[in-house]
Amino acid sequence: MPKPFINLFLCDKSSSKGPKIDKGNPLRYYEWIEKNLERGVIQILDHSKFRDINEIGRGGHGVVFSAEYCGENIVFKELKNNKIRTIVNELKQHVTVNNSENVIRFLGITIGKN
Repeated sequence: MPKPFINLFLCDKSSSKGPKIDKGNPLRYYEWIEKNLERGVIQILDHSKFRDINEIGRGGHGVVFSAEYCGENIVFKELKNNKIRTIVNELKQHVTVNNSENVIRFLGITIGKN
């Protein structure tokens, strides 16, 4: 399951005497992801369970696909620019509007292609 990989990746960011996380430090983005995974705000989806994947569009930040995931039709975006800041900003936007009936519901993230 991807979660231990994420935790290992995120936890290997500094020692106990490491730098203070400030606004200019990219490690704060990893902390944001880790905190929201722990809270259950963000879920990890198993990419190996995606079926019938079809590209449906391309944009400035990535490629959009449709797929079936655990019996549901979903849409997912594969980001071109995998800088952590870009990823977290995209996630924050989805989480902020996730309860709106006018926006497609955000299900979670996946780590790479299995």
